[in-house]
Amino acid sequence: YDQMLDLFNISFNSFGSTSLMTLFRFSYLKRHFPEDLTLYEGNVFIAYIELLRNGIISKSSLQNINHFEYGYDSRLEILESIEKKLKIFIYENDYEVLLKSNQAFNSFILSLIGRSLHLKKVKKIDEQFQSEGFNFVIPSFKL
Repeated sequence: YDQMLDLFNISFNSFGSTSLMTLFRFSYLKRHFPEDLTLYEGNVFIAYIELLRNGIISKSSLQNINHFEYGYDSRLEILESIEKKLKIFIYENDYEVLLKSNQAFNSFILSLIGRSLHLKKVKKIDEQFQSEGFNFVIPSFKL
């Protein structure tokens, strides 16, 4: 996933979104989950790259996604493309929220990872890169 550095200017090691406070909060919450609960981890940037690799979204939309002036139009283009190519229905109200909020938009992209997991359309990760207790998911959006 060298494209992460090229497209998003972040490194592969940290994914650019590691927050110590978030990790501490999750560590605390995890104690309260049932022991037999299986947790999975995904990454928005890897999902974007997989959507790009499979021709679902365009590189120009992806590059402008966080741009102040063009971000709204880029997110709209991405949502319309995802809706059409992955055959997902998005309500009009949800469109408004997803277009206005980066957090909501990223949550939607993460939900696509969950959908891929549910449909068993995930890429197999070599065991040497998996840690015990951590289930990292790379979605497969092949059409």
